[in-house]
Amino acid sequence: MDKPEPGQNMEDLDIQAQELERLEQQAGIAQAMKLAHAGGDRPPGALGGHATPQEYVADDYDQRRVATREVYFSVDAERYRKQLIALSRRIDSSHRQSTNEQINAAQHAISNANAGIRRLPWGKAALLGLALVAFGYWAAERAGAIAGGVAAFFLALGLIANARNNARLRLAQATRRLTQAKKTQADYSLFPEVFSATEEASGRRDTDFDLESAYRNTQRGQENQA
Repeated sequence: MDKPEPGQNMEDLDIQAQELERLEQQAGIAQAMKLAHAGGDRPPGALGGHATPQEYVADDYDQRRVATREVYFSVDAERYRKQLIALSRRIDSSHRQSTNEQINAAQHAISNANAGIRRLPWGKAALLGLALVAFGYWAAERAGAIAGGVAAFFLALGLIANARNNARLRLAQATRRLTQAKKTQADYSLFPEVFSATEEASGRRDTDFDLESAYRNTQRGQENQA
């Protein structure tokens, strides 16, 4: 399978989001979904003064999730319900897949940067040195060759140092991207899907799936890290 081009995943997500908006219009729930997307109306501090930022984000997600499920399952036509749920799940899957691709890309960049550190341009530096010595000898014979050798030594050191620093910079940048992508992936793992595969297949509500909660998952995750 061909790898997606850079930015292709985001373009696909935009297309899917537009398609979902059109489908919501057709199902007659566009206005209700605007309210659902607006998020929760829980005021700051309602979770208690000791709630973490992660818990606030998770709670807001739960409120949006509950609101979306209420609206979608209020649609009378099963055909529309199934289409809405299927497309919603496809968008969610694309978001999660995008994070996996970011991790793979960062790991590949780290591998390349490490290879760059191991394979410094010694050959290029040696050729530069020979060229400077030869030019010095041509210009002023032995004295020129010595001067060219000295110049070549320092230029070669600079070339190697510059290559090493660039590789280390690329390594640091890729490592930061990998750390962020893994954090995003870990956050996603705590946030339940809005709809289950069973609901997509049947178009009917699974009341047990109603009980899934990003807030509770986040709390348990923080307790396990404590």
